[in-house]
Amino acid sequence: MKKNLEYLEDKTFLDWIYETNPDSIVFWENYIKSNSKEKNSIMQLKAILKVVKSEESKLTRDEKQKIIEQVNFRIHNLKKPKSKYRILRSGLKYAALIVILLSTTLFYYFYNSTNNIKPFSNINSYALDSIAETKLIVAKGEEYLISEKESLIEYDEAGEVILNKKDTLNNTLASNNKIEKEVLNTLVVPYGKRSIVKLSDGSIVHLNAGTQFIFPEKFIGNKRVVYLLGEAFFEVEKNKDKPFIVKTVEDEFSIEVLGTKFNVSAYDTDASILTVLAEGSVNIVKDKLFGSEKIRMVPGELAAWNNKSKDVLLKKVNTHDYILWTKGVIQFESQSLIDVVKKVERFYNIKIEFDKTLNSNINITGKLFLTDSIHKTLKNIVTAASCKYEKKNSNTYKILQDI
Repeated sequence: MKKNLEYLEDKTFLDWIYETNPDSIVFWENYIKSNSKEKNSIMQLKAILKVVKSEESKLTRDEKQKIIEQVNFRIHNLKKPKSKYRILRSGLKYAALIVILLSTTLFYYFYNSTNNIKPFSNINSYALDSIAETKLIVAKGEEYLISEKESLIEYDEAGEVILNKKDTLNNTLASNNKIEKEVLNTLVVPYGKRSIVKLSDGSIVHLNAGTQFIFPEKFIGNKRVVYLLGEAFFEVEKNKDKPFIVKTVEDEFSIEVLGTKFNVSAYDTDASILTVLAEGSVNIVKDKLFGSEKIRMVPGELAAWNNKSKDVLLKKVNTHDYILWTKGVIQFESQSLIDVVKKVERFYNIKIEFDKTLNSNINITGKLFLTDSIHKTLKNIVTAASCKYEKKNSNTYKILQDI
């Protein structure tokens, strides 16, 4: 009979929990059937680890031991059933145990998490496919539509808003100096548009097409926290007393800086969140079951957060390639065709399909000027990929094998 700690140190056990290895799944399903006395412990461990989305590499031995101590304490304090009636009561008690156990364990996880606010809860209500103009939603609920292809939104220290250097919003809520809590605004940049936001602290944020950005009218407290779904290039005003934090829809992932320049690509349709550092230094913050882990980046590095495995991969890159989009240029070197096409779809607000006979994962190298017509851009893409394209309708194109 295995001890609980041995389960956590068994890679096949973790593979079974996270369903990453078919052989491990078969082995542990059969193991449970053959070792019924261990089933309760196994299922409790599975429930805890499944909820907190932890992996062996993310748990220290001390953290594992704390989980095991709670499991053992609760199990050993259960009273044995003595009758059918007692069996029923014991079943209810066991159900309550699971709730208590999960609540106790998750308390530490959520208490230490930096994601106490969940502004993304309603963000998906903005269907980018159906929005033609950039939309600014202020805290009072008022919406302002911006028709320009490229827009500039500036917030001063008082939280007042100026659109495109000409229109000043009557933002009385932001100018109220008695407000003690941060008031969040939302900027929705649809496909085919881009925007620049100057935050109240002087930081500048370039927002790419298909991006949703949540930020306070004025920063209050000892942190400057913003929320990103999409892509943005940040030029953060330095303030050693107020770190600047970028949160994404991935609860365990955030970026912490004091003052620097960096690019973040965090579209919910992509498999990874990419952070590229141009100047200064940033910390990639991984929230864990107990506390957090910080990974320091240096200029010229890319950090790729895998949304599924929750791992971070660091590598050296040409940062210039990752921030040229702010100048209306996409430059790529040995990048998959499908990733390049995603960027083009967002910028031009079109749909591009792949013929089933075409390998969309082939790598291509080149440069696209997004001031060109869509036809010239597509021609450059298919030339680099040795294929061809055809127009299906006014908004849809198809890339095919060039026979």
